[in-house]
Amino acid sequence: MLAWLGGFLLSRPASPAQPAASSPLLVDGGATFRNERWIRSHPANSTLLLSSAWEAHTLSARPSVAAFVGSSHGKRWCEGTCPMSAHKQLQRAIQGIDMSVPGQNNSHQLAWTGQYSKDRVELDPRQGTEPPPEGCTLCNGKPYLFVVSIGGRTGSTTVLNMLNAHPIIRLAGENNGMLKDTVTMYLKAAQGISVGFSGNAYSRGKLSPVGMLSKLQQYWDLAMKSAEDEPDPPATPIRGFKEITWDEDTLAMLDLLFPCHRKIFSVRNNESEHLESINSAFPGAHKSGGGPATVATALLKTFRDYAHALHLRDQLVAPWRSFWLPLEEFTKEKFSELYEWLGEYGCTWTDVLHSNEGEENMNVNAVTDARKMLHGKCTLRAVDM
Repeated sequence: MLAWLGGFLLSRPASPAQPAASSPLLVDGGATFRNERWIRSHPANSTLLLSSAWEAHTLSARPSVAAFVGSSHGKRWCEGTCPMSAHKQLQRAIQGIDMSVPGQNNSHQLAWTGQYSKDRVELDPRQGTEPPPEGCTLCNGKPYLFVVSIGGRTGSTTVLNMLNAHPIIRLAGENNGMLKDTVTMYLKAAQGISVGFSGNAYSRGKLSPVGMLSKLQQYWDLAMKSAEDEPDPPATPIRGFKEITWDEDTLAMLDLLFPCHRKIFSVRNNESEHLESINSAFPGAHKSGGGPATVATALLKTFRDYAHALHLRDQLVAPWRSFWLPLEEFTKEKFSELYEWLGEYGCTWTDVLHSNEGEENMNVNAVTDARKMLHGKCTLRAVDM
């Protein structure tokens, strides 16, 4: 089984409840909520779009969704997230990441269930908590950006190259599912190791969840070196990578490791063409354990629906968090909209690059070619954290 398949065919995605067929929120793919009036006038339907984590809040108390569309996304890279207190970072690491989606009970991924949380931590800040080791903070002043390709063959290489055409964006390519390995390593500490008594076979010192995450973040800072760094990397680049191997845990790990990040969901709307493209590029990859292609098709759709539900939640509470980018909507206008979502208003696209149209015709000058398609002067030189 190829790497791209293992990431989500073995995952445990929840099946989100779907809004009514007449809902305009799915008609336009949910990339941006331009019809906020519909949300406010259909309270029964709009509750389907709220995870249980947010249902206690009224929609009227939220910031206007429409206010985010075509406005100042980029003034702050992760509004309301960083900076983050030491207590908040510890609390977040212990409780895990809220990955609940519409129609699902509150679900936290990657929670720390070992002895640290049970015996040594009081989550009430008035009682005090042990701070993380000196120098360990997950809000490190660096902006991160990730391209989440659902299943591969979604145009994500084109997205990667057109992003790297920007003067301060430096994203790496695929890494063979290294984030899944990070999840496995972290969970062994978070869920399987307790502080042992001196002298026994499992004796060890006290563990710091934030300290461990901080070191893993530093590891990824080294692993996310972009091919575009040479010879002159920008002073404050936007770092990240694109990958096709994803599941619930790896999406949660992005939030846990990189609180100040944004993600682009690179997807394909036409399911039959998507599977055909996958099978053409990776013969036999659409089968799961020798089973019928319909098995992989259903699981691919389930995870895509799960990712879409997460994106819908983002649009209700923090539209800067994610951008939904179907291959079928690759136009110069759409990529200009993507740049605006990143906070870039000085340059726009005059055309769309076409990467990976044929593996035998790989364009090693793709980023250079993409830069020739930019009109105007890109003015974004740094982002406000």
